[in-house]
Amino acid sequence: MDVGGIGWTQAAPTDRPSVRTYARTATDTAAGNVILYGGISFTPGFALNQFDVWTWSHGSWTLAQPNTIPAPLNEREAILDARNIVRARGGDVTRH
Repeated sequence: MDVGGIGWTQAAPTDRPSVRTYARTATDTAAGNVILYGGISFTPGFALNQFDVWTWSHGSWTLAQPNTIPAPLNEREAILDARNIVRARGGDVTRH
């Protein structure tokens, strides 16, 4: 969903992250976007830790290409610090 001037409107982006759980987000208010990292994608009998980074801005997702990406852990904590750097800590490795 994308927040419009008066309410919610359904967004239908063509590019988007896979369906997942335990992903983390951080809000970059200066750039006006949300950053999504990691999570777990499930298929029957199998769980896969994701380690991709996406940004949500103006109703669409963009796959980010950062210089470094943290290890594929889930349930991390994430914040955007004063220097506009996403900081992640903690996490767990899912084995199925």
